[in-house]
Amino acid sequence: MADDTLTHDEGWQFLRAGRALERAEKTARIVDVEYHTLLEGRTQHQPDHHQWMAVLKSVAAYEMYRREFHSTIDPRKVAQLLVLHPGHPRSIRFNIAELQASLQAISLAAPGTYTTEAERLTGKLHETLLYDRMRTVVLGTTTEENGARRPRFNTTFDAFARHWGFAPRLCQAYRAKTKGKVESGVKYVKRNFAPGRAFRDLEDFNEQLAAWQARVVAGDWLVSIESNRYSVPFGLIGKTVRVVREGAHWVIRYRGQVVAEHAVLAGRAQLSVRPEHGPGAAARNARKLYAELADEVQRQTDTGREVEVRDLAVYEQLLGTELEVA
Repeated sequence: MADDTLTHDEGWQFLRAGRALERAEKTARIVDVEYHTLLEGRTQHQPDHHQWMAVLKSVAAYEMYRREFHSTIDPRKVAQLLVLHPGHPRSIRFNIAELQASLQAISLAAPGTYTTEAERLTGKLHETLLYDRMRTVVLGTTTEENGARRPRFNTTFDAFARHWGFAPRLCQAYRAKTKGKVESGVKYVKRNFAPGRAFRDLEDFNEQLAAWQARVVAGDWLVSIESNRYSVPFGLIGKTVRVVREGAHWVIRYRGQVVAEHAVLAGRAQLSVRPEHGPGAAARNARKLYAELADEVQRQTDTGREVEVRDLAVYEQLLGTELEVA
């Protein structure tokens, strides 16, 4: 509707960019969760066709899959359609290309050039995919004449990358930041959030997940997570933040921005507080200064208003009754 009724100016380009980014993120989340489902059930000989059919229908890609491949549902082809297909409106590759085109239209950059950091990062994302160091991807390394080492890709995978036009990049060996933290986050959600819940559709799943991740910051600027407490900047007291586990760390966000990150504490009733999250010395000094000024004002007020001490007989005479001393 917006494409047919709005002027295709800068505002429309922002709308287009936001739509592409949201679609790419949702598709990536769905594929990521289903990949780990397959990984945990890889001892089974046959994939769950009904599950993958539901994945395709959740992103309106089932009919496209049937037209494209003319075959029964194959998880590898599903991933190929949802991640790399250049023409399917719900594929990650298509939407990243849309995002890149919108950003360049906003900045008036020529094709193939980048004038902003957002354009550079989007271009990098569009051209590069990060892979684990599994043998179906890489077989080892080779040393060139100048001494530089480069990965030796599996020939089948290398042909696959060339066909789809992307540059594969490998996770750094033994580095959990680029490998383990993604897997740990998915496992945490599946084991702690998903059990016992029912979801109508993807939108319902996202709403329940957002509510589950939400935490209200207490008056001591601490957030309770699994019976332990973690600090956030004191200015967020009373605000609602979102908590996500990434590997061995809790990442806490407010309005999409990371405001705190803590290592996951072992056990229960533990406390993790970062000094920079509190009011700090400046705030304490300010409170002390205000308190001293208030005391000084009170002293001057008390000095300037001396109270005369009178005998009770004076008040008895005025009231016409006898007063008792408590």
